[in-house]
Amino acid sequence: MNLPTKISLKPFNTWGVGGSCSNLVTPKTINDALDAYLSAKHKEELVYILGGGSNVLISDSNLNATVIHSVGLNKILLNKNTLNDNIEIEVESGFPVQELLAIAVKNNLSGLEFLTGIPGTFGGVLWGNAGAGQEDFGKSITRLETIEKNGTLRVWNRDELNWKYRTCPFNSRNTVMITKCFLSLKEAPKEGILEKIKKFAALRKGQPYGKMTAGCVFKNPDGMYAGRLLEDAKCKGLYCGDAIVSTAHANFIENTGNASASDIFYLSEMCKKRVYNQYGVELEYEIRFFGDF
Repeated sequence: MNLPTKISLKPFNTWGVGGSCSNLVTPKTINDALDAYLSAKHKEELVYILGGGSNVLISDSNLNATVIHSVGLNKILLNKNTLNDNIEIEVESGFPVQELLAIAVKNNLSGLEFLTGIPGTFGGVLWGNAGAGQEDFGKSITRLETIEKNGTLRVWNRDELNWKYRTCPFNSRNTVMITKCFLSLKEAPKEGILEKIKKFAALRKGQPYGKMTAGCVFKNPDGMYAGRLLEDAKCKGLYCGDAIVSTAHANFIENTGNASASDIFYLSEMCKKRVYNQYGVELEYEIRFFGDF
């Protein structure tokens, strides 16, 4: 585990923006992560959890905070459940999402196809309850382990978890980070799994892959699509500095060169205001914010 100081956070997020932090910690074990949190708590420092760096906007100002970079928590274990013949996967929060999907496909396990094309680490997609359409983690998760604000490890059983659209049960609770998760997946014919993956890949076809983005900026309002509202409000192509609303999909903002976090935030607020003024709909951010804006 390393604790350097004043580390630029630009290389650690998919927008390539942001200032620095006073401590960047890359734990290799869950106990390392707990120790890092307890150390920051003792110093009364803010703590931010960073995975693959998508779905987050990091302030341009320097953060007097500890950032726990979870990518070192990357262990995975597959076990046969003798009670129902499902396969249980124990996976730590820093494990790459697309590697997890590849392992599921290789072992003919169904239930994670909706992760197709979603970047980042498993803990990050869990925290935002990422998914596609109405598919998410609600059906497959049996247990979760977390670090709590009181400095303890806690295990949550399925019946304690209330998954909602693009919202993790912990966002309004006393939880610091997810450390690992237990999934229960059914074995299925590989042809059917690959067919589902094709379906989800088609849903993401219009997204700006290969660009510096962080994923969808806003959540879909009930019964509506944020991207459609933004497009109808003529947000495509709007820009601030080197930040531009993608012409491929209006719910994505691209860094085309040297955009700042302030550029991206100003542009997102401009889009949010346009949608509200035109449709009376208050868009809710899907991205998380580190620091002040």
